[in-house]
Amino acid sequence: MRAVQRGNWTMSITRRRWLQRTGAFAAGTLGTGVLAACAGLDQQPGAAPETKVTQPTTIELWHWDEFFRDTMQKLGDRFTQSNPSVKVTVVVNSVVNNYYDKLQTAIVADASPAVVGVHPLRQHTTATSGMYRDLNRYIGNDKSFDKADFYDVGLKAHSWKGQQYGIPHDSAFRLYYYNRDILEKEGVKTPLEYHKEGKWNWATYLDMAKRLTRDTNGDGEIDQFGTGGESAIAWGVYLSFLWQNQGDLFDAGYTKQTVTQAAAREAFTFMKDVSTMAPVAGSGATPENGRVGIWQDWHPWSVLNASKFSYRYGVAPMVQGRAQTQLFTGGPAWGIPTAAKNPDSH
Repeated sequence: MRAVQRGNWTMSITRRRWLQRTGAFAAGTLGTGVLAACAGLDQQPGAAPETKVTQPTTIELWHWDEFFRDTMQKLGDRFTQSNPSVKVTVVVNSVVNNYYDKLQTAIVADASPAVVGVHPLRQHTTATSGMYRDLNRYIGNDKSFDKADFYDVGLKAHSWKGQQYGIPHDSAFRLYYYNRDILEKEGVKTPLEYHKEGKWNWATYLDMAKRLTRDTNGDGEIDQFGTGGESAIAWGVYLSFLWQNQGDLFDAGYTKQTVTQAAAREAFTFMKDVSTMAPVAGSGATPENGRVGIWQDWHPWSVLNASKFSYRYGVAPMVQGRAQTQLFTGGPAWGIPTAAKNPDSH
């Protein structure tokens, strides 16, 4: 699977409104629509499920992200308010690998959850094995569902041979965050200011990281780091820099590797150079404790970690190489296991 978006950071108005409406994660019609499909409730005129639930019913909602638990439970509670006979129980199985092991074990034991999180990296492997129900019937009959609310690549990341096995609840793109207090103290412009000037590029990033990395208390040890570093082995990071430098892992036809070509070597060299200004093991420096100037993370990071900040922070778009490009996986999604008990009529 290779679901990516290579293009300008600016999103369309429709998609921007979608993200604003849902926040970092899905609520409203997206989440409740999948729950309704599994509980057998007719939430919208003409929706696929037709049988009303009259007997008390509990459905399990599974995901791997612990920080997502409260959001999921609020989603389930709101669904129960509209459908008092249905209780939603949230189950979090941390770590994606363990999550899928436990999910497959539950399915084999005839104890499948009703609604599950689906990771884009695992979607095709699990979908082709018949693990998930095709959602096209529900989508086609739900007049409130609008595919324009989603990036095309997001839907494609969870489809296979014309069947839709997951509905994205997240866009999964990455941003740069920065410690405004550190940058102000050091007299350094912010990444957002450089972006507005058209100068938020590799050279600027490297220079900023060098200027912000220093020993602030004179003990001979670096205690303030310019960057969180850029991983040359994490697929969600290094691919962005390869594409920004117009390089890649393989040629367009996947007939030969291109990682040893100049464009790719330059990208990996840049990531190595930047990471020399990142915290080392034992330094104790993290973005959360205010000892890192610039770092990259996915878009809900600030929402999830805001309560940990003792400083002012800012957000900027992806840094630009020869092009402004980043990996876009389509994001995690909601799916209904094929083994879920009576998904239309619980």
